[in-house]
Amino acid sequence: MNRLVLDKLASLDDEIGRNWCKHACAAGAVDELLRIPIADGIFTTKIDGWIHAANVTTKSIFGFVDGGKLPQLDAQEVTSWSGGNAATRYGRWQADFHWKIDTRLWQYVLYLKFMRDAYRDAIGDSPAFTSGERAEVQRVVTEFFDQAEIALAWRWEVIERSRGFAPHPDPSAGAATHGYSYEVTRPLPQVPFDLLPLGLGLSQGQDAANIGRVLAGQPLSGASNGAAHDGEAELIPPFPRVTSVVKQGAQTVAKSWVEEARQAGIADRWLAVRLGDRMVPTRFDGWIAAIAIVRPFFVSGGADGFKGEAGLTAAPDSVRDRDLQDRAVRFALCQVAFQHRLRGEKADLLGLIGALERAFQRHAADGNLPPEIAALGSSGIEDFFDRATRTIDATFDREVDFEESWLPELSGRPIHPRFAPVDPIEPLPWEPAKPELYLRRMERLGYII
Repeated sequence: MNRLVLDKLASLDDEIGRNWCKHACAAGAVDELLRIPIADGIFTTKIDGWIHAANVTTKSIFGFVDGGKLPQLDAQEVTSWSGGNAATRYGRWQADFHWKIDTRLWQYVLYLKFMRDAYRDAIGDSPAFTSGERAEVQRVVTEFFDQAEIALAWRWEVIERSRGFAPHPDPSAGAATHGYSYEVTRPLPQVPFDLLPLGLGLSQGQDAANIGRVLAGQPLSGASNGAAHDGEAELIPPFPRVTSVVKQGAQTVAKSWVEEARQAGIADRWLAVRLGDRMVPTRFDGWIAAIAIVRPFFVSGGADGFKGEAGLTAAPDSVRDRDLQDRAVRFALCQVAFQHRLRGEKADLLGLIGALERAFQRHAADGNLPPEIAALGSSGIEDFFDRATRTIDATFDREVDFEESWLPELSGRPIHPRFAPVDPIEPLPWEPAKPELYLRRMERLGYII
């Protein structure tokens, strides 16, 4: 295979990443908020993570066919702890990384299938390949994943057997160190082996009535002597499909905000949000965190006396016509300042804030809004956003010297969901090869403020 054909494959990262997500969605393994299964629950993702995974995988495929010839599958090589070709090294690396965040083997195999399908579809749909090239590339990709999967499964088994299939040491499934939000949906039952219905007939002392059952979701204990158990028995539950059902409170409001933003064309199906001439990927966590950022501006009903009046005398003449003691005005001025730094447009900011107002109105009386916002009622929420919108519209195009000396809220965060988390860069699920170059790239893209 020549380099020209490989370069065509390398150009498909975006298509592969999005196809990967589409296949997972069809199987119920990702929802419209881009939450996917991990360990005993789900965590949140961004679409650029899916695309990045395609990028690094394609780079490994490049290494796999280095020299133009496919490596022959070798049983000893794929069951070695180190060395080997690019596919076996890729499989081992995937095993190590995913074990750290407590991905279960079945979950990884599930996503491996989706990635295979994503490559198949992207290659099949690309007009860049000739029919001969397309068949050749498909064969290379299939062989790569076959060898990588065997190497991964071997390493995974060794890891688990070496620790006796014990509970994972990180109950956060990597959320504490990798920037994910992890939510347990259904802990899998720990059923004793001799109670598993394996289709091989009953062992001595087993009772068919209790085979493969757990008590109200709790593990069975004791020997399998067929003794009666108290409580309601239910079959070993399957891992539930990932749906867009969220918890009451901030998650429910954030989901409504996402829906309103999509309808307004500010956000797309991949949770990317418009910011100037680019669509910036977000994680659902960012929408939840952004609501928390807005909350303090609603204290005391919005216009009843800002506490930091001492700094108001330092405000420039360009905003003297604004009521700087009005929290809605100060909220708007902060977002104007942030939007300028992020190289965003006024229309995008107004669209995002308008979507947030509609989400708040949806839940004005159902108990999901924070109490200080719910206390305003529908008319109070409308009044707050009306003052904020008028301020943005009137000041966005002015030359304003935004300083914390007169606007101390600038020490906070913008409400754009990409920048709502404390760390604007976010911890990466991988280590950049050149951290300094990565930071410079984030600055150039406007991802660091």
